[in-house]
Amino acid sequence: MERPLYSNAFTVAYNSKIREFVLNFDVEYPVLPQQGGASIKEATTERENVCGIVLSEEIALQLSAIITQTMNEAQNNE
Repeated sequence: MERPLYSNAFTVAYNSKIREFVLNFDVEYPVLPQQGGASIKEATTERENVCGIVLSEEIALQLSAIITQTMNEAQNNE
């Protein structure tokens, strides 16, 4: 299996004309200035796209239900 990609941010868009969702997964990470003695307070955040997918409305609803069910089951097992 290929190494999974890491994402800690995402955006969602919906095209109501064709009933499709676009999910874009990104990774945000801090970047410290390259100047010597720079403090963490001077860090900026960069964001890079990891991947994007298009889902039909039906599949997006299934995905939402599965995520909700899985999270509920996990919380009940705590």
